[in-house]
Amino acid sequence: MNNLQMLKSYIKWYATSKNLHGVHSPFMYNFMDQCLYARQDKSIFEDIELQRARLIKNRQMLTFKDPGAGTRNGTTWKQSDFTSKSIRQIAKHSLQPPKYARLLHRIAGYFQCKNILEMGTSFGITTAYISKAVKDGNITTIEGVESIADIADGVFNNINCNNINLHRGVFSDVLPYVAVGTLPWDMIYLDGNHNGKDVLSYFSLLVKHINTEGVMIFDDIRWSPSMWEAWNEIKNHRQVSVTADLFFMGLVFFNPALSKEHFSLRF
Repeated sequence: MNNLQMLKSYIKWYATSKNLHGVHSPFMYNFMDQCLYARQDKSIFEDIELQRARLIKNRQMLTFKDPGAGTRNGTTWKQSDFTSKSIRQIAKHSLQPPKYARLLHRIAGYFQCKNILEMGTSFGITTAYISKAVKDGNITTIEGVESIADIADGVFNNINCNNINLHRGVFSDVLPYVAVGTLPWDMIYLDGNHNGKDVLSYFSLLVKHINTEGVMIFDDIRWSPSMWEAWNEIKNHRQVSVTADLFFMGLVFFNPALSKEHFSLRF
């Protein structure tokens, strides 16, 4: 979406969105109170933010074929075209802001997730945030660009993230054998491809391997018309019970004990 479309979408979303006091579902109220709006000691992430700062200062150029569909701020290039960008550019436009990285950390901790899948490692900053919440668990993360994955691997080594399994390759190639594990996924975070058709394809595979009390998180649900259509189709899926629209991010819950309900939540 362009800036004007995004503004119109935000106004429409805000008019129906709720804060803690407007929600009556016990499940969602507790999630908002104890996770979404929970206060957090930011100092525990200082080592990760130091890595982010170094990346943002790094002007080294990378030339790669991008397997995804653009970047967080709407800057696009054709899928599979070669592009040259500095590490600084990629870090500034593609890394999850600290506010949302901390939220993903809290979600992983709140639901006591042990088996986590991340699609779209980038430089590993968000992965590292999640890693701190699941020291007794494991994170499987997939990055489609070899040179970016190498940098992420360095980040993990610099801050001693020992519970991360990094896979290199295009999602469509790697996902079929990564998705089918010995344990169902407790949390799945998808941020590496914003093509709606592709996202629905990943969802169709992953929904078969998610814990019934697990959570699936989609980033940039308003990134494009196709991504927005995919989000709305996912909301209506028969296995989905509760969804939450945080404007930039969508949360999907599968617990069959919960009544089917959708929330727009301010964050």
